[in-house]
Amino acid sequence: MGKILILCTRIRIRPSLDPEARLADEDQDFIQIENDAQGKAEKNSQVVSSGVDYRSIEGPTRPAPHDSDEESEEGESFDEYVRRRTIEFNKQLAQEPENVEAWLAFIAFQDEAAQGLNTGVDSKSRTKANKSSLNEVKMSIFEKALEANPHNEALVLAYLDCGEKMWDTLTLLQHWDKALKKHPESIRLWADYINLRQTNFSSFSFLQCVKVFEDCIATLNKVARRLQRKPRESIESVMVYVLLRACLFMRQSGYHERGFGTMQAVVEFALFQPQIFTMSLDISFEDMVAEFAEFWDNEVPRFGEEGAKGWREYYRSKYSKEKFVLHCFGHKVYSLQDWVRLEDSKERRSRLPKKMKDTPPEIIDEDPYVITLSDDIREFLFNITTHEARQGLLYGVFVYLGLPFTPPGVGTNTHFCIDTFTHNDLKLDGFWPSKQQPLRITYVEGIPMEPEHAVQDREPFDYPVSYPVGTSELFARHDHWFSCVTNCHVDNDIEAKFTRNAFKQLLSLKWTDHLAVCYLSFESSYSNKSARSLAKELLKDNRSNLTLWNVYAQMEKCHGKLKEARKLEWEEGRSDHALKILVSLGAEQVYDEKAEVPSNAQILKARKFYQQKTSQLSLLTEDEMDIAYHYTICYALFQYLTRGLEEASAVYERALEYIKERHAERGFESEVLWVAYIKLRYQHVVVNTRSGYKPGQLREALQRAMSLFPNNTVFIGLYVWNEARTKLYNRVRTMFVKSLESDPNVILWLSAIRTELHNHHPYDVNQVRSLFESATESTTTRASILLWKLYIEHEVQCGDKARAKSLYYRAIRACPWSKEICLLGIRLLSRQLSEKELHEIVSLMMEKEIRLRQPIDDRLLADDDAMIDSL
Repeated sequence: MGKILILCTRIRIRPSLDPEARLADEDQDFIQIENDAQGKAEKNSQVVSSGVDYRSIEGPTRPAPHDSDEESEEGESFDEYVRRRTIEFNKQLAQEPENVEAWLAFIAFQDEAAQGLNTGVDSKSRTKANKSSLNEVKMSIFEKALEANPHNEALVLAYLDCGEKMWDTLTLLQHWDKALKKHPESIRLWADYINLRQTNFSSFSFLQCVKVFEDCIATLNKVARRLQRKPRESIESVMVYVLLRACLFMRQSGYHERGFGTMQAVVEFALFQPQIFTMSLDISFEDMVAEFAEFWDNEVPRFGEEGAKGWREYYRSKYSKEKFVLHCFGHKVYSLQDWVRLEDSKERRSRLPKKMKDTPPEIIDEDPYVITLSDDIREFLFNITTHEARQGLLYGVFVYLGLPFTPPGVGTNTHFCIDTFTHNDLKLDGFWPSKQQPLRITYVEGIPMEPEHAVQDREPFDYPVSYPVGTSELFARHDHWFSCVTNCHVDNDIEAKFTRNAFKQLLSLKWTDHLAVCYLSFESSYSNKSARSLAKELLKDNRSNLTLWNVYAQMEKCHGKLKEARKLEWEEGRSDHALKILVSLGAEQVYDEKAEVPSNAQILKARKFYQQKTSQLSLLTEDEMDIAYHYTICYALFQYLTRGLEEASAVYERALEYIKERHAERGFESEVLWVAYIKLRYQHVVVNTRSGYKPGQLREALQRAMSLFPNNTVFIGLYVWNEARTKLYNRVRTMFVKSLESDPNVILWLSAIRTELHNHHPYDVNQVRSLFESATESTTTRASILLWKLYIEHEVQCGDKARAKSLYYRAIRACPWSKEICLLGIRLLSRQLSEKELHEIVSLMMEKEIRLRQPIDDRLLADDDAMIDSL
């Protein structure tokens, strides 16, 4: 049979304006709806009897033409509409060839035009061919656009993105190489190219991907050296980010020594540089690299190692060198699981690069990657001259170690807090619910009834760490507030020792209170005894440092030493003592615990003091703003204890209004103030739970906060907690849907999945599975090792090993550099994988140059029982 081509025409039906025609309808047996209803009908007149709605093609409603009655009755066909819009675009672009937005709009219009071709009975069979021809049309337009605008980044990126849908891998990489040669200084192009090379399964190999990172840093370094201070700060910060990505990439591919070595080298080169290199303009960058290579190859203790004094000190004197003790272990391998355990064991013992002089030659011959040579790190070296980039590198060390310490002044709206590739080591305590018990069917008058799913009324503090990390969060008791204590811990002894040495060496380089607080928090996560010793050691040289004294008290309180802490009495239900402390501060007097309850005169004097300190925010310098922030919190708490919640809220509202006037409502100062404001409201709810509270008040404040900081898990956790108490869950799902549509990042996906897991007992497996599927299909998070791991573990817990196996192969394609993903499947699914599949996985790891420390015997890939018999 021949195909029938249906030509759809827009028909606009107007109500008759003839008054006689209206009178003729009066005898009809229905009521005619006039005016407003007719207006609504006109708006929907584009839906014709064929059932096809062309509103999405036409776009916003346009006024109907009034040229002639005949034209308004017939309208225009879809082909005529496409032709008219094409002529308009061609005319505009002929007059304005430099208008990139118009070019991109014309390209996007091709999708709209192609929709008309996919209607009708045979649309499915034609879709694939239409997409191919559509992309060819787009590419021809892109080529014309690039002739007129060859240096526009947005146009080049859109062109490459379109080409990815139709080119093979080799052609795609060739076009990327051409683009980078033409635009070697484009940060956006380099960022997208790194993502492509790291995640493209077909072209991925470890060494080629490392070369991409090296080329990117080398190119940006050349650009930075030509720039002045302000634009250079941005370039240097990007280089720090690329370095962190590169080190994490090496680590996740199994090359721990090279990742640690690269991080050590850049920290030594940039932060512990000899003064002669910063003072003299006659020394070239190449000379500096050559001098550093000599320092590195001499194998003296380096940054993070015991006894390290830094590159700077190396040029002043020679010092004793510690011997690196090498432990050799002999293990018998009887199964594939034994091999995986031995591989993990070797990785745990091998973190820092070994020294050539201390390592037996046979160890190096067996595994040459245990040594990191100067040639391995040379291309990653770059200089840093700006404060922001130095801060980024300093705290990048801790991000590399999986610790939650962020640079001061960095909020959750920044890339630092939501980047997919730097959030694969998040600690997710309490992510999985307790083991589910099947619900028993109950009978009501002999009729079987499914019991109501119980709502999990948990504390809201188990969400991923995505909020400004201050003293309150670093030393909070887990049952009182959001706490980072469990996240400030590394499981590997070598990494723990490295971290302690790093803190000491960085603090000796330049003291900052925030870094010292992070050091205390890290030590506190191991034991209160060692943390107390460290606090006393730090206070010896900083006796007047109020921040350290406050942290010391918070730390004691965190470990349950309330007598030693004697601070923040209100949180412990002792509001009278808290008020005395605040009044003493307002009177600028020493606090006396035995003093009587403050009089009205003392309270009035304290209130005037706080009003004065918080009334002139516009006149404060940037350094004074931090003090004003603390005064604002104290004033709000003072008002809460003396006048109630409304007066306390007014204090925060005035401060937030001032920040809004400065157009900084999405900045760091605004976020920490919102956290303090929400904390006050939450604690008011907790204190007044028995007497009742209005959930709407807390909800309104949280919605305002989340509209500014949607990635802040303090606000997310408390919002979910508040709605769970009302037994209304639709608001929570709506909130996540809107946030994920706006910015589908890894923090939001993890928060949404965690919420669904704990919403009911037992939870809705299909809903959780749907969220995991959406997260791993999203373009921004499909390369998240963490999300794939959790998804596979979820299916294993549900007992669906077949689905887990399918996910395992998808995860390998999405994260081809991840050794952890490869080994996860062998750990959890070795019984579901055939001998051939195991062979393919191991071969794939070798092909992609993923680091394997323990040689694998082919017999291990056979059935376990048969292999044991052969041994």
